[in-house]
Amino acid sequence: MPLLGWLAGLTFRSAIESYDHWVAFSILFFIGAHMIWEAIRGEQMEGEGLPYALGLRQLLLLSIATSVDALAAGVGFSVIQMDFIYPVVVIGFVTFVLSMAGLRFGKTLGYLLARRAELLGGVILIVIGAHICYQHIRFGI
Repeated sequence: MPLLGWLAGLTFRSAIESYDHWVAFSILFFIGAHMIWEAIRGEQMEGEGLPYALGLRQLLLLSIATSVDALAAGVGFSVIQMDFIYPVVVIGFVTFVLSMAGLRFGKTLGYLLARRAELLGGVILIVIGAHICYQHIRFGI
């Protein structure tokens, strides 16, 4: 999905080059804010400390939402003229490793870290977006 987003971004990059840093910031801010919102809003099962169980429908919706986020990140890479090979390989590798670790340790660590990790991830995305804007405004990059 990041590769598809990068390719899509190539088609309209020249039209938005003068404000591409704001597009990249907006995409990262939206994804980060959504992650923070989900971390804060997360639902709990009645009488239990664990998040509710996900059914097939919820897992499919979550996987589509995750793919759309990866697509948007790919568009951001294209907009800031970043080479796509390294990010796509890193995203794929990290996603695989963390998914396997999540399957292995999800039940025990999920209760303790799920919302904190999502909150931290959202903050990191917003900081990256702000850094892109800062570089462009300060240094014209």
